[in-house]
Amino acid sequence: MNMDNVALSADAVQQNHQVVFTLTVQNLSDSKKSMEFRSGQKYEIQVKDSSGEEIYRYSKGKMFIQSLSQLVLEPGESKSYKETWDYFKEGHGLKTGKYQAAFTFLGKWKEDGTYLTADKEFDISEK
Repeated sequence: MNMDNVALSADAVQQNHQVVFTLTVQNLSDSKKSMEFRSGQKYEIQVKDSSGEEIYRYSKGKMFIQSLSQLVLEPGESKSYKETWDYFKEGHGLKTGKYQAAFTFLGKWKEDGTYLTADKEFDISEK
């Protein structure tokens, strides 16, 4: 998703019994962009199976510090985040098939509370 010349791209890649998620926020403008966070959580990741049932949420069972922080991106600059979901360790016997990951970047720079989002379909295969 691209909003006010700030873009969010996302990827999800299976590696053995894990999925590695990568989110990248990039300033495509000619001016500095400052994004505010209201907690230590910088993003949310949600995974649904082919029937639309949620099978993973990054924040589930986690606690995040409550503090204000900022991310400042200069023109052309980007920031990437990686998260690994060990679905085998969590007891999810995922079936071979397609899954949908929804990403929300929780940094705000607009008063209307709009967040950057991205979706990525990925495959789980026998490994």
